Amino acid sequence: MREPIVAGKFYTDNSSILRKELKSYIEVKPYSKNIPWGIVSPHAGYMYSGKTAGIAYNELFNNSEINRIVLLGPSHTGIGNHTEISDEKWKTPLGIIESDEEAIKFLKEKGLRTGSQSHLYEHSLEVQLPFLQYGLKPGFKIIPICLKDYSLKASANIANILFEMESSVKGNTVYIASSDFSHYLSPDIIRDIDNKALRMIEKGDPEGFFSLVVNNELSICGFLPITIMLYLNRLKKGQNIKVLNYSHSGEVLPSDEVVGYAAIAFYL
Repeated sequence: MREPIVAGKFYTDNSSILRKELKSYIEVKPYSKNIPWGIVSPHAGYMYSGKTAGIAYNELFNNSEINRIVLLGPSHTGIGNHTEISDEKWKTPLGIIESDEEAIKFLKEKGLRTGSQSHLYEHSLEVQLPFLQYGLKPGFKIIPICLKDYSLKASANIANILFEMESSVKGNTVYIASSDFSHYLSPDIIRDIDNKALRMIEKGDPEGFFSLVVNNELSICGFLPITIMLYLNRLKKGQNIKVLNYSHSGEVLPSDEVVGYAAIAFYL
């Protein structure tokens, strides 16, 4: 069992209060009636990024038939293997979520590793789970993947394996890339910097996005999960990637140094 580590910190550990908070984030008008196959959602404390995350999830919940969620998150701790899939059950104040054993078995056969070290103190995937528990029917399963392998080749390889999994293991799969955007910049400049990355994402260009982040040393912590999503989009021949919302922490708590957040949806 992977116990929650940021309940009571990034979000409340009181289940009834948490449900009310999630309701306020999620029960807004969806951006469209289209059904995305994946989203990008932030992973900061809910008071800062919950509204933006809710916009992404509200769009995802246009799909009522979701039974498998691949969660792609960065490693903030540096612990564990380069790419590590958790095959544990995950617990939050709203209950327990099962991992997808059949799909994870397939991914292991294709060379991806399972383990718990990378996930032990990592918050980027945990904060996504209460949104899923609130908005989906019980019974869905998850594939939590923590990423550290710093290369385009690795990102493309993981995307290829996941794409093959979709056609090989029965189930309706959606993807969530967990990422905040630029960190600790002035409110006056952060939007301009992040807009360059967001425009590259909307173009569906994994190589261009990766190069932009690396060459300019942008502090987009989930750029590897987003790069994988862009490669998946290419494999799926996706036609539309849309930035649904952008915000930063200074809109909640004014500061000279803020963090950016984006809600992004990927459509076929």
